[in-house]
Amino acid sequence: MESGFTVVQYDQRASGKSYHFFEDYSNLTTDLLVEDLLAMTDYISERLGQEKVILKGHSAGTYIGIQAANQAPEKYAAYIGIGQMGDTTESELDGLSYVIEQAEIEGNHDDVLYLQSLTGQIENGDTITPREYVIKYGGYARLIDNPGDILSVLLGSEYNLLDAFR
Repeated sequence: MESGFTVVQYDQRASGKSYHFFEDYSNLTTDLLVEDLLAMTDYISERLGQEKVILKGHSAGTYIGIQAANQAPEKYAAYIGIGQMGDTTESELDGLSYVIEQAEIEGNHDDVLYLQSLTGQIENGDTITPREYVIKYGGYARLIDNPGDILSVLLGSEYNLLDAFR
């Protein structure tokens, strides 16, 4: 895309370069992230002299992107969703089921009981499958042998070792 477009990538608040170790992020909400994206869109449009921009979101960023595009469609020429979020509750329940199954296979009875206790809260949209369990049981990249190469991130020109910790 960079050969034909000016590409602007930003780290959402509390992620990557925008994460500050001693800042309080307890007020962080998806609504705030949408506000940030809309403000970033205005800045980019003004800076580049463009009436509309193309918005691309990835994974959880697709939720933020689709909310921004819905709130202010006049700002966007197009929206591209990669790994588009759909039914988040169904997705979380699917992930929970997978993690419980893997915990059962490994014989981690305490984890199984704890994870099963979350089913109702996840069905109601009150919580998500705890990511430390998703990572522990391989649910972050099912059926993928190599889910990511952190070395390529660290060697890239945009990020450094401190960014990886962030």
